[in-house]
Amino acid sequence: MVAANNWSQAFRFLGAPESQALPDPAPIPAAAPTPQALAGLLKAAFEGKDIAALERLLGPCVNVGAQNAGASSLSRERYISHLRTQFAAGLTVTVDTSGMKTEEGFRGTTVRSRWNAVPAGGSATPPTPGPQAYDVELVAHPLEDRHPAAAGLVV
Repeated sequence: MVAANNWSQAFRFLGAPESQALPDPAPIPAAAPTPQALAGLLKAAFEGKDIAALERLLGPCVNVGAQNAGASSLSRERYISHLRTQFAAGLTVTVDTSGMKTEEGFRGTTVRSRWNAVPAGGSATPPTPGPQAYDVELVAHPLEDRHPAAAGLVV
């Protein structure tokens, strides 16, 4: 009986702010059959700071790297958590889909973007946005085992 009392004390009723419904995320089409469509989805999600859309678009891990500096791999959940923190701190991302490259063998699509912070990586806390701009290539590739609109992302 003691265990039952402790268990019941672990729960509480949600207050009004906690129980409000979240806004509906931007809809994602049933499929992104072309690299242009996938690039457009990434553009809309990053520029709109649409965390829910990014969470649905990204594969189970995100690779973040820099030339001559190595790379790290983050779970989608950790990357999204860092991205949410960066957006709240003022991160802006602009994506240029006009100069995208598609690599046939890799089946990846590279899209240029500009960030006002270093993309979140393996550090414990994500970098803070500031006045400096960083050119970031987003390399997306379709994932076979997920929804066709989902993408593995290399930042």
